[in-house]
Amino acid sequence: MRLREGSTPDFLRAAGLRAMGRDDFGLETVELARSLVGAYLLYRGRLLRITETEAYRGADDPASHAFRGRTRRNMPMFGPPGHLYVYFTYGMHTCVNVVGATEGEPSGVLLRAGELLVLNPALGGIESDPANRVPRTSAVGPGRLGRAVGASVADSGMDLCLPGAQAVLFRDEVARQDLLVSVSPRVGVSGAADIEWRFFDAGSRFVSRHPRGLPNHTFG
Repeated sequence: MRLREGSTPDFLRAAGLRAMGRDDFGLETVELARSLVGAYLLYRGRLLRITETEAYRGADDPASHAFRGRTRRNMPMFGPPGHLYVYFTYGMHTCVNVVGATEGEPSGVLLRAGELLVLNPALGGIESDPANRVPRTSAVGPGRLGRAVGASVADSGMDLCLPGAQAVLFRDEVARQDLLVSVSPRVGVSGAADIEWRFFDAGSRFVSRHPRGLPNHTFG
C-alpha cells in the first residue's frame, strides 16, 4: 500500500509515532545523526524505518559538501533545521540528507539505509515484511534509499515541518528505549575517514555493512 502524498494517516499516530518538530531537528549534527536511527520517514507516501545514518558538518569536516563554504548546491545545509538537502552523485544516485544544528551552521545527516515497511491500516498500520515481498537491499545504501522513496534534487530545501509536507519524520519513543545503536567510521570518504560519525541499528539486517575489527561503541 502507498499513501497519498502529504498525508499523515491516523493509524501512524495510533501506532505511537510522533511527528518530529523543529526543535527535534535543532540538535548538533552528530547528535542528530545518532537520534535519527530508528526514526520513521514517510516520503511521498512510502514509509521506511531509518537504520543507518552519517553526520557531516562544515568547515571542520573535509568530507562535507559544506567544507569549502556555501554554493548553490549545498545552500540548504546552511539553512534552518528540519529541512532536506538532496543531491545527485555519480550520475545515478539521489541521496537524502536531513539538516540539523542552527541556521548558518552547516549540517547534513545522510540517510544511508532503511527498512521499507508494508502499510496495512486494517492490521494496525505498520508491518515488517516477513514474507520478503520487499527485497532486503531495496533501501540499503544511500542511493537505493533515495530511489526507494522517490527522492529528487528538486526536493532539496523541502521543509519537513510544514503541515501537509511530502516528507515527514516520526519517532517511536517507546521502541527507541530498547534500540542498540552502534558507531563506526563513515563509509567511502577520503577526508576525515577515521572519524566515527556513522551510526546504525546493531540489531538490524537492513544495514549497508556491519564492520568487523573496528571499535564499536553502543548507546542506549
